[in-house]
Amino acid sequence: MNALFALAAKDIRLLLRNRGALFFTMGWPLLVAIFFGMVFGGDGGSSRPKVALVVQEPHAATERFAQSVLKLDTLDVERVDAATAEQLVRQGKRSAAIVLPAGFGERSARAFSGDPPQVELWLDPSRKAERAMIEGMLMKLGGEAMFANISDPKARQQWLSTSRADLDKLPPESRQRFGDFYTALDAMMTTPEVAGGSGDAAAASGPGFSPLTVSAREITVAKRGPRNGFAISFTQGMFWALLGALMSFVTSLVLERMQGTWNRLRSAPLSTASLLFGKALACFAVMFTSLLLVSAVGAMVFGVVPHSLSKLLLAFIASAFAFTGLMMLLASLGRTVQTASGAAWAVMMPLAMVGGAMIPLFVMPPWMLELSNLSPVKWAVIGIEGATWRGFSYAEMATPIAILLATGALCGLAGAWRITRQPN
Repeated sequence: MNALFALAAKDIRLLLRNRGALFFTMGWPLLVAIFFGMVFGGDGGSSRPKVALVVQEPHAATERFAQSVLKLDTLDVERVDAATAEQLVRQGKRSAAIVLPAGFGERSARAFSGDPPQVELWLDPSRKAERAMIEGMLMKLGGEAMFANISDPKARQQWLSTSRADLDKLPPESRQRFGDFYTALDAMMTTPEVAGGSGDAAAASGPGFSPLTVSAREITVAKRGPRNGFAISFTQGMFWALLGALMSFVTSLVLERMQGTWNRLRSAPLSTASLLFGKALACFAVMFTSLLLVSAVGAMVFGVVPHSLSKLLLAFIASAFAFTGLMMLLASLGRTVQTASGAAWAVMMPLAMVGGAMIPLFVMPPWMLELSNLSPVKWAVIGIEGATWRGFSYAEMATPIAILLATGALCGLAGAWRITRQPN
């Protein structure tokens, strides 16, 4: 056993001394993960929050306000019904839903009577920044709508008539004050210089009055997708870590046979199987360490925190085992470095393309998803994603783990058999 560990340690030391191979085993996967994480959008954020708009009454004032919301340049607004809006928010497809409830239009004429129109905002409680931003925009639109009511003579007279009719609902001491206020406001707004003022100025004036009120309803978003783009790209980076180690050990194994090192090792009191096992042990250790390194950087720097650490370690072990077996088989395909490395690239690139290491699995067309079942890369990606953001149970993890272990065993045995059968 000590001899096996000594052989493995020898191969690891050789890899550490080869800066080029070490970079493509440890450094390159991180660069790929970070770059494509940025390409995929980082945290998945958008410059314009996506919101749904629900209008629950056919009132003219409500419709005017809805059109103002739809015209906002700072929001990506889609008008839907209430059930669809709630589903979109719960699924995380929309940041929030703006709901104009029944009675909104009628209450628009009573902003000065202490009964302003109410807007409901449905959103996840964690979206505090979006809530503040959307509330500010709604208050601005409410102020502009109020100014439009008091600027247009016809609308103003209708608005003042409604407000004066509500004076009977006020305490006696307030009726006179509000009556005088409405009269003064009507007289003031008939002055051209005042009537030509800005909506922002009117919205800012009149302390104590609110153009509308916003009430929030919390809807917890079901977290079913990746937390951010880095959750996808770091899984792809892990494949490149596996591929870098695989190519390094394919090259080193073939090079030892070309330079006669393999024959010198076979002269030692060790079987060929022991020599191959030592090589496989070193390859497995490097692959597993590379996966741990990429995962640690993703968790500490980019927020790619695994759903289950134990399941992630299980996926790492199975993936490293499968790719170690592939390394053994690919190393047996050529007697020279050029032949073996060429064959390895020719095999691994198609497996990577259909396996989700270059194109994320969730964007593949159906036919490509069916084809991807033949690639061990897919099952490594599925296993790692299942433990990272898919939320797999142990039963769901069983399929990719079993396929990876079977792949590693079959390819490893086939490769070892071919190498031992080849002439020195």
